[in-house]
Amino acid sequence: MPQIVEGTTESTAQLRFLAGGDGGYVQGVTRFDAATGAERQHLSLVQDAEVYTVHLPASATETIVGFELSPNDQYLAVHIVPNRETAASDGYPVSAQTTDATTLFVNVATGEVRRRVLGFDATWP
Repeated sequence: MPQIVEGTTESTAQLRFLAGGDGGYVQGVTRFDAATGAERQHLSLVQDAEVYTVHLPASATETIVGFELSPNDQYLAVHIVPNRETAASDGYPVSAQTTDATTLFVNVATGEVRRRVLGFDATWP
């Protein structure tokens, strides 16, 4: 599991199991620092009792909204809000999103962002 940083509270928000059946998974982790009120998120790959950071937001204002694994476990589709401080709603009455909602396609093995697409709710064929 991810290491606890003294003075923070950590929670796991989402969990996606790898298709290989080896018990590995990707988890969304949020750390809250009560002293500063700061919140930081990241995505971790947990496999064979090892933990690797797969995606760390580019800035303190980027928010991970959700993520999905590709069927072959090679990529993550990471739904983000690039800047929560300047985000504007799209105004939809149900499941409203920000107008700049973005999907990052991240290589699970390397953490490299391979593509960035404006939009959300990516699905795999």
